[in-house]
Amino acid sequence: MRIKLIKMVNFRQFYGENELGFSMDPEKNITLIHGENGVGKTTLLNAILWCLFEKLTPDFERPKELVNYEAMKENRSTCRVEVTFVYEGNEYLAQRHHIQGGTSPLKVYQIDEGNFREMPGPKGFINSVLPQDMAPYFFFHGEGVASISDSKSSAKFREAVRNILGFTFAEAAIDDLKKVRTEYTRNLANLSSKESGLKEAAERKANSEEKLERFRKKLQVMIAEAKDRSDDIQRIEETLGNSGHLDAERLKREIGASGKRLAGYRIRLESVARERQALIPKYGWVVFGSKLVDQGLDFIDESTLKGKIPSPYQDSFVNDLLEAGSCICGTAIPEGSVGRENVKKLLESANTALINQKVMKARSVASNVKGRLEEFLEELRRLEKEKGSLDKAIGEEERTLKDLESELIGIDEESIKKLTVARERLKNQEKDLLRAQGALKVEIGRCEEIFATASRDLAVGGANSKAVQRVSAIQSGIEEMIKRCEDRLDEFESSARNQIARMVNEFLEGFSRKDYQVRVTESFDFHLARTDGQVVAKSKGERLLLNLAFVSALIEQAEARSKASGNFLVQGTVAPFVIDAPFGELDDTYRRATAEFLPTKVNQIAFLLSTSHWKGPVDETIRRKVGKEYILISSRTGEQGNKPTDPIEINGQTYYQSRYGASLDQTTIEKVK
Repeated sequence: MRIKLIKMVNFRQFYGENELGFSMDPEKNITLIHGENGVGKTTLLNAILWCLFEKLTPDFERPKELVNYEAMKENRSTCRVEVTFVYEGNEYLAQRHHIQGGTSPLKVYQIDEGNFREMPGPKGFINSVLPQDMAPYFFFHGEGVASISDSKSSAKFREAVRNILGFTFAEAAIDDLKKVRTEYTRNLANLSSKESGLKEAAERKANSEEKLERFRKKLQVMIAEAKDRSDDIQRIEETLGNSGHLDAERLKREIGASGKRLAGYRIRLESVARERQALIPKYGWVVFGSKLVDQGLDFIDESTLKGKIPSPYQDSFVNDLLEAGSCICGTAIPEGSVGRENVKKLLESANTALINQKVMKARSVASNVKGRLEEFLEELRRLEKEKGSLDKAIGEEERTLKDLESELIGIDEESIKKLTVARERLKNQEKDLLRAQGALKVEIGRCEEIFATASRDLAVGGANSKAVQRVSAIQSGIEEMIKRCEDRLDEFESSARNQIARMVNEFLEGFSRKDYQVRVTESFDFHLARTDGQVVAKSKGERLLLNLAFVSALIEQAEARSKASGNFLVQGTVAPFVIDAPFGELDDTYRRATAEFLPTKVNQIAFLLSTSHWKGPVDETIRRKVGKEYILISSRTGEQGNKPTDPIEINGQTYYQSRYGASLDQTTIEKVK
């Protein structure tokens, strides 16, 4: 897909008809659009998104008021956007009308030698040209790209990769398979009344399965929301730390240090709790067996060993008496006598060597148990003591942190107060979300237990039920399909993650002033690291630079997949990259690098730039690649007074971007000659 022309009719700032053509020249693939803040750059980007998908960017203010104000005064209640584009050698026109307070229908026409043939299923066709899930990465607001691969926004990074890979259909198929699996379980409720126990187990299993799926998705949303709050808090704290207010900066440093200490204490407390828990499998048998050991030792000492001559000497002594035929007192013990029989009985009750060995082994084991018990008690005392110290340290640190935050909130300066109030609100929201996560995890645990119990009851009770066996066989097949789909998605995801990291690293090698590399973990954390693997903090400029490289890598991935075959993933696409304000926080070196890099990665690109972003290195770098160039002119009915005219010089000619004394308040598009 390549955009040829955009036409806006009474859309927001643009009164009447306004047209803007995109460069179709592959050698000069840049369309450059100049405009100061508030004139209509963001509106132009949103006009494309709205026309194709009826979507707007999150920062687009008053999204329901699309009809131009001047047109509304003339009792016109409609606006229209048309996007003419080329796709697979054919030309198309996408057109969306909006009626104020009403609907916004989409129509698509194929243009053939001036004839317009309306396409059936316009939404489906547009989605086949440019899948809606991929669109946000082609039509981008530069300020929005600043956080997409932030180290605390791994979920956003992962979502971007999965969207650009076309996971939508495959993920929907997995969800459908899970629903079918549950529906088969629920069908067992139709069993005969004689199998009421199985029916009840099937109902419990189906209900818990549905709840688990719902709760797990809800938990993912909560985790993402908590991360968003954490990101916002971090940004506010960075602002406070660089505010220039000495007390605020000092308190921010002390709060940060206190927070780190508190986190360290809590981590150690969790470790102590795990160590205490580990004592149970390690020493539990010792604790519960100690009483039995005491009783066993008493029995051995009193009944077996006390007062007896140890073997083998006792055995030899008795045999010698029998052979001599007399006792040690001189009394004869001839064969058949009562005395001889009594001496023989000593052999029957004597401790043999084997018995003695067993007794000694039992005593050794018993002694070991007693020693391990003391070891357990010593370990427990140590951990309890450390837990007490940590509890005390945490309490003291929490009081210190609370005092520091109260002092920060108490700073009597409006700008600081606004930041601290916003920070406190976000921290409370984050706490609420974390508490809600904890409660939801408990519910998930309960559901998992119910599900496991119901599954066992169903398996045991249905061992002789053909209906249960049939459903179990079908569900096993469904489980196998789900696993294969998930495994295949994981493979695609892993491969794409590595390829994107490679592309971004190639960019860093060519343009970054530092010897860094991008590291993307399996959990989709996006880090900047030295060559030795040590993770380093990214500056705002480096973050924006990396993220622009990341988005361009995503687009390159989509283009590489545009001819992919198969029905598992949504096919990739080729589309223009339209980006508003991409160079905001970059220094001149990085602006030049980005301006040189981006046009090489996409077949068609449009930069929407204010004068401050365009002048200097950006213009010098892209000038030879600019195929078409426009200026957004702000016209106002009021007098100029002291207001600026915002002059801009292009190719030796001066244009005034702000004009006064006009007949209407509007923005017009002027082509640079």
